[in-house]
Amino acid sequence: MMENEVILKIIRDARDLISDESRWTRGSFARDRQGYYVQTKSPEAVCWCAVGALIKCIPPGYHEERVIQAFQAAVPGHKSITYINDERGHAATLETFDAVILKLEARDEGSY
Repeated sequence: MMENEVILKIIRDARDLISDESRWTRGSFARDRQGYYVQTKSPEAVCWCAVGALIKCIPPGYHEERVIQAFQAAVPGHKSITYINDERGHAATLETFDAVILKLEARDEGSY
């Protein structure tokens, strides 16, 4: 699997993870059932912000920075995904994931 395909899979998986609003949060990478901050890959985590979801979906040994940078570089208008997640909310966060996925898919198709 080429690097762009790996990154796209991680982004799609992260989007799926937070597609249900009950599995999404703001102001923390991840939270447990009581709403307390936990590590993104903690078994107690039940909801994640956009960045936390990306980190959770990164396979062991893969570099977080590559995924976060690729995602952030593809965000329309170059707005911070943290800002979109925390200030604009769940729907705007999912719309951003969708736009990033489309942009990266188009870039991937153009590279052959």
